[in-house]
Amino acid sequence: MSESATAYLEQAQSLMAVGRSAEAVPLLARAIADSPQDELPRCQLALAYLNLGRSREALTMAESAAALEPQNEWPHRLRSLALIRLKKRKAALDAAREAARLDPDNLMSRLLLGQSLYEIGRLDEAQQQAEAVRRLAPASPAGYELLGSIALRRHRWQAAEQSFRQALALDPLSSTAMHNLGLAMRGRGRRKDAVETFEAAAKLDPNESATQRNLFGSINHFFRARWVVLPAGALLFIDYQLLRVNAIVAMAFLVLTIASIFALEFSVAHQRLKTLSQTTQQFYKLQRPRERRRLVRQYWLVLAGIAIVATALTLIGYFASKP
Repeated sequence: MSESATAYLEQAQSLMAVGRSAEAVPLLARAIADSPQDELPRCQLALAYLNLGRSREALTMAESAAALEPQNEWPHRLRSLALIRLKKRKAALDAAREAARLDPDNLMSRLLLGQSLYEIGRLDEAQQQAEAVRRLAPASPAGYELLGSIALRRHRWQAAEQSFRQALALDPLSSTAMHNLGLAMRGRGRRKDAVETFEAAAKLDPNESATQRNLFGSINHFFRARWVVLPAGALLFIDYQLLRVNAIVAMAFLVLTIASIFALEFSVAHQRLKTLSQTTQQFYKLQRPRERRRLVRQYWLVLAGIAIVATALTLIGYFASKP
């Protein structure tokens, strides 16, 4: 590689290290122009494109790097990452296999192969790669995180919890491991612990949508259709009997009963929120108020559906019983 290309590459790497990938792109383009037969600037540019979400351009650049140096695992690994982003899982798996074949002792290649196998549901092979990652780097949380994800997919909640706890022991700041630990706890029925764990994950990464979704889902687990579906049968029977006496009274009873169920559930929601920590209450109330509105709208839709069905069935039963 020429001196000027090396200088451009080093400047670009410094920018990317602080999250300024967009500024690194023109420097890497100059490095490629100065050393067109060298694959390293192309690999670095593919990585910059991945950081910027430009997956197709990353794939094109990784493929050109692989064509220049097919025995280097890095271009194949970058190809696999770009193909995963493009939802081409089979091609991504083939690229990951090639990267791992070229450098079987490379932690990142083996981890990527395990993740690719996990994505397409080949869990036994994914577990073998996760075990290999753990052997290659026992101080890295990556192998434990992949093992935990595989256990989650298999609904082996206790094994998943153990793996994520081991990952967190090695990296206490891993928001992914913390979030997945919450999933394992929720799978075991420990909802209160799950909420606290999702809360800890949200503190580590407040912008992660999966953590927000599961935190709110665990807080709002009482918003379930079953709480109103179960009394629907009794409601239909009582309302039918009233309808035979007075139609207005029957309709009023139906509306008041549904409103009462909603009020009761909303009261339970409010009381449940009070039991949470101050941090979670603030996160819940202030940062994502639209989540509460969405849940309320969802609940009203359930109630409206039951009201419509109950009214229709009651009227059918009433008119069918008339001589």
